[in-house]
Amino acid sequence: MMRKIITGLLLLFVSGSLVYWWATERSATALPATSAKLTPAEPKISGRQVVAYYFHATGRCPTCLKIESLTHHAITSKFSDELKYGRLAWKTINVEDSGNQHFIKDYQLTTKSVVLVETLDGVQKRWKRLDRVWEEIGNPESFIRYIQTELSAFDAQVAG
Repeated sequence: MMRKIITGLLLLFVSGSLVYWWATERSATALPATSAKLTPAEPKISGRQVVAYYFHATGRCPTCLKIESLTHHAITSKFSDELKYGRLAWKTINVEDSGNQHFIKDYQLTTKSVVLVETLDGVQKRWKRLDRVWEEIGNPESFIRYIQTELSAFDAQVAG
């Protein structure tokens, strides 16, 4: 009897692992290739711009993908005009890609992170890492509200 239970648990574990792997691979290939090799000071427009970055690694779990998806939704649903006119940009970056490792030090990244960066004529003025994304991810409405509130407050501040 015990052998059947252990065999069943092992089969369940292997099946679950395969489903997880398949879902992760499928999700990763369904996302647009937005992990361009960028620098924080890369100007998209002259003047002031805020860039909302999502930094991730090559291996991406469902929670990491959810953070990216909800952040994207929070930004595009409330800040469409800012995106349209280039005052705001949304970028995802794989910190493991060649040339992107500097972001880890630049923004003191210890895990997958959302970071807001203000540039003026292509020169970085300030940045803020939104660390509460990991606390809020269990409640999508609260997560979206957090991102939108932080972005609004960040955008309203004048860099010194």
